[in-house]
Amino acid sequence: MVKSFRFDINALRALAVISVVLFHFDVPYFQGGFIGVDIFFVISGFLMAGIVCGAVLSNNFSFFSFYLSRARRIWPALFLLSVVLLVFGWFALMTDDYKILGAHVRESIFFTSNIKYFSEAGYFDQASNSKWLLHTWSLSVEWQFYILYPIVIYFFYKIFRSYQALFWLHVFIFLLSFLLSCFYAVQSPSKAFYFLESRAWEIILGGSLFFIKKKPTVQLSKVLSFLGFFLLLISFFIIDESTLWPSPYALLPTTGAFLVILANVNNGIIIKSKIIQWIGERSYSIYLWHWPLVVLMAYYGIANQYSSFFIAFSLLLGHISYHFVENPTRKLLTEYTDKKTFFILLLCLISIFLTAQYVRKTGLPDRLPEGVQQMEKMATDKNPRQNECLNSHASCIFGGPQVGVIVLGDSHADSIVTALEDALPSAQQGALMRAASGCLFVKGSKLIKDHSDSCEALVDNMSDELNRKYKNIPIVIANRLPFYLYGEHKRDNRKAANKTLISFPEVDAGASSLEEKFEAAYLDTVCELAISNPVFILRPVPEMPFNVPRVMAREYLRGNKLVGIGMPVSDYHQRNAFIDELLVKASAQCGAQILDPESFLCDTSLCYGSQEGQSIYVDDDHLSEYGNKRLVPLFKTIFADVHVGSID
Repeated sequence: MVKSFRFDINALRALAVISVVLFHFDVPYFQGGFIGVDIFFVISGFLMAGIVCGAVLSNNFSFFSFYLSRARRIWPALFLLSVVLLVFGWFALMTDDYKILGAHVRESIFFTSNIKYFSEAGYFDQASNSKWLLHTWSLSVEWQFYILYPIVIYFFYKIFRSYQALFWLHVFIFLLSFLLSCFYAVQSPSKAFYFLESRAWEIILGGSLFFIKKKPTVQLSKVLSFLGFFLLLISFFIIDESTLWPSPYALLPTTGAFLVILANVNNGIIIKSKIIQWIGERSYSIYLWHWPLVVLMAYYGIANQYSSFFIAFSLLLGHISYHFVENPTRKLLTEYTDKKTFFILLLCLISIFLTAQYVRKTGLPDRLPEGVQQMEKMATDKNPRQNECLNSHASCIFGGPQVGVIVLGDSHADSIVTALEDALPSAQQGALMRAASGCLFVKGSKLIKDHSDSCEALVDNMSDELNRKYKNIPIVIANRLPFYLYGEHKRDNRKAANKTLISFPEVDAGASSLEEKFEAAYLDTVCELAISNPVFILRPVPEMPFNVPRVMAREYLRGNKLVGIGMPVSDYHQRNAFIDELLVKASAQCGAQILDPESFLCDTSLCYGSQEGQSIYVDDDHLSEYGNKRLVPLFKTIFADVHVGSID
């Protein structure tokens, strides 16, 4: 048990929460700020080992008391946040968004949200900045550790009765978890990020400090403390979102935190500064409240220039939560008997659970005006056969039985296939779709993010299938190409650096840049298809930096007059500059023809997300069934044997 107040640990908490907050608010130079969570894990491990191992070794451990103390510490502030979000959602969230919030509240209060968010990871996943409780994944990891760690330690010690055996148990868990983390980071990044087994080594690393009984000398402590903070500092600059995480790189910040705690230096000017200690004391509450404010900015389209205000607001809400909820409830519940405390917390838990579950089931649509409900339905205006046909094993024909055109690609192929069907010259003809979500139709490419429906076999075998069954039938390739190279299209970040979602593992990493590898593989793929079939490439449709139906419904709910919403054409050109050059090369080298949707979806200044009260998209980048019909005249040129032209 830690008996004296540790200013150094409180300073680490402050550093951790500051880095996470600045990272989430997109403050420059804090691209590695997410390591703050890893710092928290090391601190938790140190504190929990002191409590659990200390009590077990002295034969004074109580499971009930331990779990209750953790609940007293974590639940009250989390309960308050959950209630506030549910009330806010009643007034501000659309039906589907409110259902999702209900599900996330439920998972968060039961500390299973990390598993929930892992299950949601995928190409059609709701954007991270629209998940109000996404940050609770780390609380869930810690709680799962709190549940298992005492059980393992208690019964292991009961069997072996050895202090040394406990130490080697920590070493074994550390090594096993670390190896799993490295493996998952490559094979399943989302699993590596969200799961306890790949994060446990960070917590155990902190816990191993319990077994270091000899305190360093004063001089050595200063060296260790300096080295620890130095490792943390450089972590912020050499680690970013493109880094596989957690992975061996995570040893930098976790070792840094380990050394700072080991050094036990508590008298530095910065460490003991009032501001650092103030933030450290409120770090949990600040962490809880900052992320919903990040989502709030995204939800209402608030520009990043106002981030400073919301950062300050995070500190204010963190202080209010700490001063009026976290601290008082912890003290008050400590004064009650354990049984009374348990029933109070249980009553709160059940009440919030039942409310969240009802919200999850119904979404309470009647609370919204009818006009909002109609706009929400625009998000469902998609290919009615999507579930059946959008996977790498399906082969669906839309229209008549005679294949007149083939569409290949990802979900963007799915979003235009019915327009291709309408463009066919004969009712006897149909559009064959071979597509899968997240399926970049480029040989040799590998999606870095987890994806359950691989398209590698589809891409590799397509040329042979065309030769055998569909020779000389026109092919339309439709992919969201800039997404794979640059990630999501952000309002204030047109071409997001270091957000790439693809790699080319069979190509020498030092051979060329990613764009050069992409170009070579893309041209090879297109030229191979063009040997047996006429190839048409759909230039990527404009990607809106917001969810169009959601914004329309939100503006209607706020009483704002609905006008055509969209984004500047210049943003579209900037986002696709490299892609446009690549398509011109594909046209010149492979004979592919370019289908340019710009004149059908944009005017000279604006690319439209909606017009005349109708959404052209079902989200931010997939055309709706209403929107894709704008491209029917473009697709008719395929069958009129007209050269479609090139991009200016």
